[in-house]
Amino acid sequence: MTKKCFLLCILALFSLSQIVHADQSGEDYLILFNDEINVNDIVNSNDEITHEFSSIPAITATLSDSSFEELENHPNVISITKAVNVFALQTIGWGPTKIQAPLSWESGLTGKGVKIAVIDTGIASHPDLVIKGGTSTVNYTNSYTDDNGHGTHVAGIIGARNNNIGIIGVAPESDLYAVKVLNKDGEGTDFDVCKGIDWAIDNNMDIINLSLGSSSPSPCMETAVNKAYEQGILVVGAAGNSGNSNGTGDTTTFPARFPAVISVSAINNNNVRGSFSSTGNSVEIAAPGVSIESTHLNRNYRTLDGTSMAAGFVSGTLALLKENNPSLSNQELRFKMREMAVDLGTPGKDPWYGYGLVQAPIAESNDATILYHQAKNGQTASIRLELFIEGHLLYPNDKRFIDGINSSAQALLNWATQQHQQGHYETAIQRYEFILSAPQLLRTIKEETEFKLSFAKNHSWIITAEALIHEANRKQTASERLHAFVEGYHLFPTDSRFIDGINRNAQALLNWTSQQHHSGNFVTAVDRYEFILNAPKLQDRISREIAVRLSYAKQRARVPTANTIHQRATNGTTASARLELFYEGNLLYANDNRFVTGINNNARSLLTWARQQHQQGNYNTAIQRYEFILQAPVLNRNIQQETESYLTFAKRGVKIP
Repeated sequence: MTKKCFLLCILALFSLSQIVHADQSGEDYLILFNDEINVNDIVNSNDEITHEFSSIPAITATLSDSSFEELENHPNVISITKAVNVFALQTIGWGPTKIQAPLSWESGLTGKGVKIAVIDTGIASHPDLVIKGGTSTVNYTNSYTDDNGHGTHVAGIIGARNNNIGIIGVAPESDLYAVKVLNKDGEGTDFDVCKGIDWAIDNNMDIINLSLGSSSPSPCMETAVNKAYEQGILVVGAAGNSGNSNGTGDTTTFPARFPAVISVSAINNNNVRGSFSSTGNSVEIAAPGVSIESTHLNRNYRTLDGTSMAAGFVSGTLALLKENNPSLSNQELRFKMREMAVDLGTPGKDPWYGYGLVQAPIAESNDATILYHQAKNGQTASIRLELFIEGHLLYPNDKRFIDGINSSAQALLNWATQQHQQGHYETAIQRYEFILSAPQLLRTIKEETEFKLSFAKNHSWIITAEALIHEANRKQTASERLHAFVEGYHLFPTDSRFIDGINRNAQALLNWTSQQHHSGNFVTAVDRYEFILNAPKLQDRISREIAVRLSYAKQRARVPTANTIHQRATNGTTASARLELFYEGNLLYANDNRFVTGINNNARSLLTWARQQHQQGNYNTAIQRYEFILQAPVLNRNIQQETESYLTFAKRGVKIP
């Protein structure tokens, strides 16, 4: 079963209780069947089948209202659903963390209401971006949509939304304006840049981001940035990517070299200047600019290097600073930014880092944040837990207090356990009960505390690991034994005997559940599979096998035979698809050598293709395939070593010697 098919099937099952009725004819649906059937027997000839899946009993089709109603009631149809959008999970890159943007967000600062003109190649439509408006000054289009990707990348660094997908920009609620002054090749003239700055002044922007540069000064650009600065606008510019490895010379480009512009150099995750980053006395501030992931064309994301990226971090930070200090002028905000910077390199201002690494502000006036920091700095675990509980009651939607409750509860539990084992039963009971009074307590902490409390109330020490193992092994069923070993692991997490017991009984319960599954007891199978997956420290092979079996059980389908999976794998259209199916077959039928052979044959084929992509400079594609190959079990050692070697070169952006 391919990842794509598995995802579609899960989406279909998830939507089973929310079947959407067609409001008009000709809508597209995903139809999931009980088993493989001849779809032409049940789909009306007037409807269009747009796709028929090879590995699962499902199709996509354009249906009329009448066909929808007929299929909805058909005994062989599990569900009919419309498409559900799926996005990558949201991440916070190293850049925002380095400049302490998450702390700024926690304090309530998001850049809300601050208007930022991204004067660049434009900004493309993207689910992570909201574009408030803009203009184009290039001669071939009136659209400010990005056709290069550079401006979209910078815009994401500044203001990608906090929307549970993709990335988060430094100022996620700032107002982004796309000012397209560069063409699809990322090139333009100072005339067009001046027009863009002029538009920003006329439209009352608060910040102008200029992630562009020229080796030659332009009287037009100097006049334009001076005028913007006089009008109260903060102007941020990329110092340039003309630096040398020694960091010598004045290599800063224009307009960043003009006094009205905040010139930004680039650092890596180790606070070291990127070797490409321009240097000189004009450099005013440093920001992350190496291996920065952000939004790009075609609703995608890409990792890029450059002082252009660093400038985006400074523009976003200034938006947070302006939101926190709305009465300050642009000159005062600029001075405050310098004061807050973390000094790097030579003490004081220097030609590599300027005044240092830019830092996002924290709004200390926020009551929730004040209470959070008080709780975080409490002297004892009891005090911290009490304050975090108070914070949660006052601010129930602030997740910081829930996290604080559980971290403090765990610390207090560890201390109470020590008191318990020393015979201080009343002290232990008091702390155990205090922990159990906390809201939003993690199940593992709650269960461990309840378990220990029962012993303390009987004025007895906590049962030993040996006694727990003995009791666990005496349980009659694999489910009971697994549960007992999980409890033991939570009490004695460093005792490997509980991990061994977890996996031994997980395998036994998996064997029993597989029999129930094969007998058609799908509900029981789903329940037991999910029960096993909740166990900590499961071996990777067990968890992966369960995930495959669970996907079939949720579809109310039996696991295909080894011959069926082998046939599907052999007929896969690509090496990636074949490798994935042979991998699935190996998980389900570990003793069938056909799957071992299939894994290695197709791993070799995919490696050959990935190597070609690598040599053509398609590093991201090559990396993705190399890592996919290395996930396969029972991989031939030569293939594994060769793949690991190629992956090292690809990650460095270097072709294979």
